[in-house]
Amino acid sequence: GFSSGSMKKDITSLLQAAGATIINSQGDAYRCLSDLTSSEVEKTFVFLCDDTPTNSSCGISEKLHALVKNIHDDSEEANIIAVHFSWLFDCISCATVMPAKSYEPIAPLPKAMWRLLTAGVEAEEEEDEGKRSQFY
Repeated sequence: GFSSGSMKKDITSLLQAAGATIINSQGDAYRCLSDLTSSEVEKTFVFLCDDTPTNSSCGISEKLHALVKNIHDDSEEANIIAVHFSWLFDCISCATVMPAKSYEPIAPLPKAMWRLLTAGVEAEEEEDEGKRSQFY
């Protein structure tokens, strides 16, 4: 968990103010992820990771990681990211969704998920930048 109760409270408040649905259990996460690809509404599932250095306290299980891998491999439509919690503050400060590639989690399992989900992202971002530059 987050190192201080006030940090968790601040993050929860920010997420609620932004209209996020906060998932507090592995079971709920599993259900939401399973429904992600069948939903007609575009949603992004964000694993907001704390500073814990170990898998045992990070909140992401092998089963959850395997589900994310399967969804990622089966569907290009699923929007799932795993990021260090500083991503949230930077998104708010910059008033835009920051690229997940810059926010690597610390614990091994979240870091592996982050690598999986951000693989190939740099090439896509460079391609997008080239497209945008044509409009200036």
